[in-house]
Amino acid sequence: MFGEDVVARICRQLDIDLVVRAHQVVQDGAEFFANRKLITLFSAPHYAAQYNNAGATMFIDENLRCSFQVFQPAG
Repeated sequence: MFGEDVVARICRQLDIDLVVRAHQVVQDGAEFFANRKLITLFSAPHYAAQYNNAGATMFIDENLRCSFQVFQPAG
């Protein structure tokens, strides 16, 4: 596990603004952590027919602005 302090330190060391990670179910398809310096994306709604989660994809434009497309579970 990692804490907010670790995320902030890594962002400073790598001179980056955001860490994007995946492969963990999050309820709304996307979930921020560590003062919005880390985001978890999960693109499979209603994962494995066991979770009632949404899925999401993230788009980054030429000005490095992020936007999201959220996919609600069917049914």
